[in-house]
Amino acid sequence: MYLAGAVQVATSQAAATGNPAFAALIWWLVPFFAVLGAIIYVIWVSKFKDKYANETNRSVDKFQSFQHSFREETKNDTTPNT
Repeated sequence: MYLAGAVQVATSQAAATGNPAFAALIWWLVPFFAVLGAIIYVIWVSKFKDKYANETNRSVDKFQSFQHSFREETKNDTTPNT
């Protein structure tokens, strides 16, 4: 939203000065930097995806072993608590 306002101000200033090349430059640079930012984000996410996936799997495995420890205890404990 802020970027759209900044582009509108820049293009209105370019129109006020009468320089259509500047307005055209703005409309070419905004999508260029948006695509560049998207590419950088995808590379950054794919670089760290394996690390976060491994930590998530490790956490899930620890939680499942925690749950199984209670199940094993109830199987072995056949005497009622009195």
